[in-house]
Amino acid sequence: MGATRGPFRDAPRDLGINVSISGANGRNFKIIQGNNVKLKAVEGGSVWALCSVDSSPPAQLSWGFGGRDLNTSQLGAGGSEGILQLLKLHPEHAGNYQCQATNDLGGIQGGFQLVVEYSPRPAAGPDPGLWCKHESGGLCCHCSLRAEPPAQLHWEVNGATVPGKDHQTKGNCTDSAMHWEGPGDSVVCIGSNYLGFYALQGSVHTLAAEGSSRLLGLGATIGAGAFLLLLLLIITALLLWGWRLTAPQRSKKPPDPREAQADDINLVYSNVPTRGPPNPAAPLDPHSQDETPYANIDFSRLPAPSTPCDTPATEYAQIRCMDPPPCRA
Repeated sequence: MGATRGPFRDAPRDLGINVSISGANGRNFKIIQGNNVKLKAVEGGSVWALCSVDSSPPAQLSWGFGGRDLNTSQLGAGGSEGILQLLKLHPEHAGNYQCQATNDLGGIQGGFQLVVEYSPRPAAGPDPGLWCKHESGGLCCHCSLRAEPPAQLHWEVNGATVPGKDHQTKGNCTDSAMHWEGPGDSVVCIGSNYLGFYALQGSVHTLAAEGSSRLLGLGATIGAGAFLLLLLLIITALLLWGWRLTAPQRSKKPPDPREAQADDINLVYSNVPTRGPPNPAAPLDPHSQDETPYANIDFSRLPAPSTPCDTPATEYAQIRCMDPPPCRA
């Protein structure tokens, strides 16, 4: 009797990739077949990629980008299919995409390289796209723009085209320099490719000032710090000088309130100097019950008080104003 053969088993093979690309407006639709190919799409467009293999049992499919799994695997009836969808493309979508197909007998992978094309724009980074500085009796300007495909740069001064020099392209970034010795108020750097153009414009004086500050930034910082330090020392010296002038006055003992003169005529202080023995007082009326002694003070030279006697707010001794008792004849 012959042996019964089981189902055919095979590792994934014959991996194929079909890619559909459309423009930002849905036009320019195209389909590309192949593996490990370089594809170009426009910023704002879309990409659909279909990955398929022959295998038994069916393979598990997954897409990866930059070494990470995109989790876009989908299984189809009668076989294995993986679909990758990228919408509203931007420059960060550019790179290598890999389709991985595996089953328990083995695995295979393939992919494509995606290039996202876009119009010129300022280069990424803290530096401005256009700056100038005074050099060798003229003005030296530098411009940097990025684009895909790389931009072509040219210069204009006051509307007239000026040849540039030292054009360099690294990746998608293009640099250019221009030296100008004639009169001019406006400098323009224009970058262009088949998708559009971008212009950087500025006044000669502003750009030159910005360029000089970039070159002399460290020196300006040190100079500003030294100026602030000097200003701080001057202010400190003035404050110390003023403090020394006012220090003797503040060091004096404050006047004793008992030595101050009263503004209120109704207040008589106990520190009034003695002018000799008081005049003998007339004998009191034996019928008088008031035994309170009074000082013999002459108020004839003082004006009559306009207000009643107030309770003083000081700590001095006080003598109340009262009519003296009648003197005996």
